[in-house]
Amino acid sequence: MKSYSSPNLSCLKLPLPV
Repeated sequence: MKSYSSPNLSCLKLPLPV
């Protein structure tokens, strides 16, 4: 998953504990 760079996409893939 290269979307890790984008917080927006990251949230869509898997909500990270902010």
